[in-house]
Amino acid sequence: MEKFIFENNLPITKQMELTTNEAVKQAVIAGLGYSITPLIGIKKELQNRQLQIIPVKGFPIISTWYLIWKKDKKLTS
Repeated sequence: MEKFIFENNLPITKQMELTTNEAVKQAVIAGLGYSITPLIGIKKELQNRQLQIIPVKGFPIISTWYLIWKKDKKLTS
């Protein structure tokens, strides 16, 4: 997200950092601003019309995810 904002010279005047997706959703619902968040985390709020998606050129942001685990942990199948 930060890379996208920087590369597209988006004007960010104020910012807030919250520690959970739920806190972010509640802040946006309360009218405190906008957020970039994964779609999977806001499906219920979209259905309830508490949130809406604003189309933005260059979205969605594609990212790479990795599965990691403790080296000496035996994985079950």
